[in-house]
Amino acid sequence: MIIFIKKFINVFKHIASVILAIILLNFFNLFNYASFIPKSIRFETGLTAYVTVLESIFTITIDKISNKLLTEIHCIFYGYGNEKDISNTPDVYFNNELGICEIRLNLEAKGSARILSQNQIKISFPDWVDIQSGHKNSVLSIGNNHDCIVSIEKLLPYKSNREEKISTDIKIALIKSEVDEDRVINVQAELVTKKGIIGKVMCKYTSNSFRLINRLGGS
Repeated sequence: MIIFIKKFINVFKHIASVILAIILLNFFNLFNYASFIPKSIRFETGLTAYVTVLESIFTITIDKISNKLLTEIHCIFYGYGNEKDISNTPDVYFNNELGICEIRLNLEAKGSARILSQNQIKISFPDWVDIQSGHKNSVLSIGNNHDCIVSIEKLLPYKSNREEKISTDIKIALIKSEVDEDRVINVQAELVTKKGIIGKVMCKYTSNSFRLINRLGGS
């Protein structure tokens, strides 16, 4: 969605620059006073120059605004000893004797701290899995329906309009309840924002998933 918005802005920027350049030329064409330029091409020369200048002004202005409004959040699940690769779908097995396992999450975010603080990452687990709760100030919390919530706000040193870049690795410990059969489930991370659909549109969000596996006979 972010890519589509940027393409739309680029098209709009060019069209607006051309229209505004033509309007300005009808009032004042600086190149009419350039005697070394033939009269027959002074309008075209002025149009090219005006459009170039106006597009530059629009680009600088739009970049400043987008840096304050657009954000990026990237989540990569990976297992112990695995590389952080968003194209991978790691397999995570429960230990049959202890009934526990661990998945790791690398989270990177960039954008206005104020806007980023309004986002969370929700990871939903099946009802036969419990999430081990962290300490009081942990970025992890347990929501309803076996949801694990990652608070981006707690990762930010500031909550102002200044641009922040954060990167952290989070360990999520899981405990299985009594399960009498083999089970495999795909677990994903979902972006949750207080801004609703607008917040999701204005955020470039990417994530992979992982397979949570319970084998009665061992991994």
